[in-house]
Amino acid sequence: MKHALFLVLVSSSVFAAEPLEPVVVAAVDIPAGTVVTMEMISQRSVPKRLVSSSYVKPDSASYIINQPTRRPMLAGDFMAWSNFDAPDTRVLQACEKGVSKGAASTAADQVSRARAAIVRR
Repeated sequence: MKHALFLVLVSSSVFAAEPLEPVVVAAVDIPAGTVVTMEMISQRSVPKRLVSSSYVKPDSASYIINQPTRRPMLAGDFMAWSNFDAPDTRVLQACEKGVSKGAASTAADQVSRARAAIVRR
């Protein structure tokens, strides 16, 4: 039994020492087409292994301010460059069709419709 406890302690200390990297996240729900302001974004440190160059870093946050979103985002979502200048793909087109059905709805409603549009494909 002592050996099992030792393995758990070693395992948890490995995760605790994992390096973190800051990324920009949505501080509030943001419907598609909304112009992003500084009050709508926040910074969160996440495990470095989860971060890619497709996410907006804090030192680049000024590039997304005053830019309209192409997709809805929920509070806590990583801000990805593709949310602002996404490539023209079938998935994006399906997402945009799902979102455009209710332009005045909440971000949560838009995310739900966009996911449903992608699943139908």
